[in-house]
Amino acid sequence: MKKYLFVLILAVFSCSTDAQSIKHIRFGSSSDPLNGLTITWQSKGTADRIRWGYTSVCEKDESAGIIRSGYTDNLFDFVFSSPAANTVMYYKIYDSHSQTWTAVKTFKTASPGTTNNYSFIAFGDSRSFPADWKKTSDAANTRDVDMVLFTGDAVSSGSNNSDWDDWFDYGKSFLENKLVYYTIGNCELKNNGEAKYINNFIMPLNPSNSKLYYSFNYGNALFICLNSFDANSATQLNWLVNTLKNTTRTWKFISFHQPFFTTTEDAGQMDPFLNTWWKAFDDYGVDMIFNGHNHCYERSKPINRNISSTAPVAEYGSCANQGRCEIACGRAGAPPNDLVPGWFVEISKADLHYTLIKVNGRTLSCEAYDANNLLFDRFSITKNSCAGSESGDFAEKG
Repeated sequence: MKKYLFVLILAVFSCSTDAQSIKHIRFGSSSDPLNGLTITWQSKGTADRIRWGYTSVCEKDESAGIIRSGYTDNLFDFVFSSPAANTVMYYKIYDSHSQTWTAVKTFKTASPGTTNNYSFIAFGDSRSFPADWKKTSDAANTRDVDMVLFTGDAVSSGSNNSDWDDWFDYGKSFLENKLVYYTIGNCELKNNGEAKYINNFIMPLNPSNSKLYYSFNYGNALFICLNSFDANSATQLNWLVNTLKNTTRTWKFISFHQPFFTTTEDAGQMDPFLNTWWKAFDDYGVDMIFNGHNHCYERSKPINRNISSTAPVAEYGSCANQGRCEIACGRAGAPPNDLVPGWFVEISKADLHYTLIKVNGRTLSCEAYDANNLLFDRFSITKNSCAGSESGDFAEKG
């Protein structure tokens, strides 16, 4: 009798394990944080479905996921049709492999696209130490934000399936709750990993039908993601200049992997593009630039190379006499870099961290937190009129 009971328990356990086919749930967008909002999941199934709504009974809709190949098993995508803004959505997914539904999960949508009051997180370089990635992402997950800018090097090797498995598994709580826009890093490119990186995430497309650089508008801001490993591309540069030239948005945010200004061993890597990319940042008054690559937090002083290439200007802002704020926020799991002083460094720190940016109309605040959610940097920018163009009066608190 005991033998048969053991076999029965073993069979039940095997079935429950098989029921966990669905994993690696994440959210992306092909446009702004509401339009194009897409959920993606991995599954052994071939005909998965999703039910969702604004109550726990998922009353809104039941639809088939769009199947495609993943790096293992299948990936399914589902685009939410006109989701309500700033609202908790409930959903559950049907695993066609085990023929069971997941438990009901929740996701909070972003503020309306017309809002001038929104927030986002910026950080990157989670590779190498999954437990540190979990700690940092869990800390960031406590923040109620509209989206996340991830600045590259999610994994040590973009071609390595186990690296991606660890990244999704250890970042599960964060990735199931936050909408993320990604930037490609050198580690995603390693061993021809670019294709897996591109396939893993839903992102906007540029006019060349590529996800490697793109832009979107949200609230009163323009967001641009660049591919710093193709920085010599005339096509990308022309697109960048035209995108900046034609925006009327109050704020301009740019993300890409390799920073221009750094004191780490990677210093100088972007110098060949100071007269192209950075020139465009200065000419069109980019407000903030977010990078990874450096495994540290480095916030620059206000930099405007149209005025000086060896000294900072007086304040951040987007007028002709004001400067850019570049933040390397690249230690969400990677080993720390050594830090040294530099004329352009306002503050640097090698701890695990993330940055939190809040915009309220013409005022921006940026806070940097370590993985224990302890604040270690804070500053703000307030834009006032300046000779008919945007400007910023810079104020900082310790």
